[in-house]
Order: sequence, then structure tokens, then C-alpha cells
Amino acid sequence: MIVIIIITIVLLAVFLESDTAKLVVNSILLAVLGIFALIMNGFITAYNSAARIALMILNQGPPVPYINNPIENEKVILKKDFIMHAKNSDYSIYYKIEKTSRGKLRKVLYLCAVIFLKDKNLNFYSKVITDEITKLETSLKEIKRISKKVIIQFKEIDDLSEDTKKEIADVISYMQSNSYYAQINVGLYNKDRNAYFLYSEKKMPSYHYKDAVGLIKELIK
Repeated sequence: MIVIIIITIVLLAVFLESDTAKLVVNSILLAVLGIFALIMNGFITAYNSAARIALMILNQGPPVPYINNPIENEKVILKKDFIMHAKNSDYSIYYKIEKTSRGKLRKVLYLCAVIFLKDKNLNFYSKVITDEITKLETSLKEIKRISKKVIIQFKEIDDLSEDTKKEIADVISYMQSNSYYAQINVGLYNKDRNAYFLYSEKKMPSYHYKDAVGLIKELIK
């Protein structure tokens, strides 16, 4: 549809005799081309994000044996200089803000939030958790300068059914311009003492995703 509009405008610009009319048509053409570029940029960004996740899935790493269960031993996150945002019988949320220059010439602020889901009825995208993250972001005076965000969630799992695996694998890794957002879900399976989450030793979707995987491994070792 947009392509047809652009062609029509171009034809009008060619056949119009009035310079004023041509100027108006050219201005409209530039505006339409600008909108088209924005739309295409969104499609390209979404495609690149999906492609990076697909590559990670194709090169997916094996489950990681864990010794420490951070849901039971939350002190391990405090040793990493994280700050507690919320804590109750259902979940705990910790966060840390750092300056990062990874992949950029100028330093930007990076927010990492680690969530321990104690209530097994909560899923990785429960509204109560989403609301808490929104509260956290609203409370941060630096929020306008934070362009990189990574959410890591830990949850104990009782089975390895297809539904459980799908829930764990339902990660987010989205990059647009200078902004980046990711969510990694970690399932702790007590029966075999393995941590199940989506990562790769060869292909990671971003440096921040790779750093988050490193943090996960440190928290469970």
C-alpha cells in the first residue's frame, strides 16, 4: 500500500507543471518516505532480534548443574552488591545499576534485576511481577538514563514437561538503536540438580545477555 502511494506521488511530481505544486508533492513524498523508513527499521530490528535468538537455540548449551539454590540462599545475590527492592513469601526482587561501555564508545546505565519466584504458581510473566518491575523503574531517579535492562528470574520446577520447557525458553532479547531489553528464565530442577535456561557457548544475542548468563552461573555454583 505504501509503495503504491509513493509511486503515485512520484508520478504527480513528474507531470505537475507548477513549481509550487511540485514543492508540495515533494514535501509529501519526503514525509511518506520517512514513515516508510521508520516502519522498515522496526521490521528489520524485530527480524534481527528473532534471528539472534534462533541462532542461540540452534547452538543451545546443556543444562548447568547447580550446587547453590539462590531461591533458598538469597544472601548470594547481596554479595554481588545487589539492592533489595521487594521481598515477601511469594517472591524477592533485587536490582543493580551499573555503568557500561561494552560495545559503545560512551558509557550508559545498565539495570539488572534478579527475581526469585518462591510461589510455584507464579509464572515468568505474571502480572504481579511485571507490576513490581514497573514500580522499581518508576522509583529510580536514573531511569531516564538507563538504556539497557536485563531481567533474570529463578523458579523451582517439579517437572520437565513440554509446557515447562516452553515457559523457560520463552525469553526476550530485543535491541533497538541504543536500547536493549532482555529477560532470561531459569528453572531449577531439584530432581537432577540442574538449572535449565536458554543460553549458548557459541552464539549469544548480545554482550549483556552473555554477562547475565555468567551471573546466573555464579549464583548457582
